[in-house]
Amino acid sequence: MINKLLEVNAVEKRKKGITFTVSFRSFLMCNLRGNLTKAETLEGWRFILSDYHYSLITLSAEEIGATVVLLDYYFQHVKTVAPDGR
Repeated sequence: MINKLLEVNAVEKRKKGITFTVSFRSFLMCNLRGNLTKAETLEGWRFILSDYHYSLITLSAEEIGATVVLLDYYFQHVKTVAPDGR
C-alpha cells in the first residue's frame, strides 16, 4: 500500500517513516471540506483516493483502511508536510 501511495506522489519516505505530500494533503482538505459523507465508508474513501489518482481505485479494502488509519494518525500528530517534487 505504501508503494502505491509513493508511486502516485501521495507520500514521501523519510528517515523515521513516511509523510503525506503537500499536494495530497491539499487535495484531501479540499475534497473533505466539500463532502464529509464520502469519508464515512471505505467505498467512499476509495472514490476520494481515486479522484486523486485513478490507479488508487484498485486498493483493497484493507489497504484503504490502512490508509485511513495513517491519515488519522498523521493529521493528529504530525505537524510538517513533505513539499512536492523532491
